[in-house]
Amino acid sequence: KYELLDGLQSLDELGFIACTDGKVAATHALLSHIALARAPDAVRRLLHRSAAHVLGKLAQNENSATALWDSAEHWLESGDTVEAMTALRACARHALEIGRPNDAVGALRRAADLAPASADLSPVYEELLFAAEIAGDWGTILEMIRTMTHRRGAGGRRVPVDRAYERLELEALW
Repeated sequence: KYELLDGLQSLDELGFIACTDGKVAATHALLSHIALARAPDAVRRLLHRSAAHVLGKLAQNENSATALWDSAEHWLESGDTVEAMTALRACARHALEIGRPNDAVGALRRAADLAPASADLSPVYEELLFAAEIAGDWGTILEMIRTMTHRRGAGGRRVPVDRAYERLELEALW
C-alpha cells in the first residue's frame, strides 16, 4: 500500500497525473498509452473490460453514441468477442437510426468477423443485409446472400434461406 501511495505522489509531483473531482487521471493521453502498452496482457484486458462496462452503462443511461462506440472498441480490446459483437450490433442499430447505413455495414462486418466458426450468424447476416440494402451496397448484398446460401447447419445440412433474398440478389445483379 505504501509503495502505491508513494508512486502516486511521485507521479503527481512530476505532473504525470492530476486529481480532479476525486478522480486520478493521466495529464496526457500519450502517458496513458505508454502505461497500457507496458502493462501485462491480463491487466490490460481487465482494464479494457472495466472501461467497456462503464461506457456501456453510460451509453444506456445518457443515450450517448460516443460512449456506445467507445464501449465496443474496449470490448474488442478486452478480447471478449461475445460482448464486442453485441456492442457492435448496437452501434449498427444506432448508425441506422441516425441515417448512416454505411457505418452500420462496417460495424456489422466487424461483428461477423469476430464470431467463432461454430456461431449462428443468421441474425448478424440479416442485419447486415438490411443495412447494406439501405446503403445501396450491392457488393455486400451479393456477398452475404452467397454466404447465407452456402451455410451448413447441424449434421452438414444446408440452412434454408428466405426466398425474399432471391429478389434482392436479382436486384443486386441488375
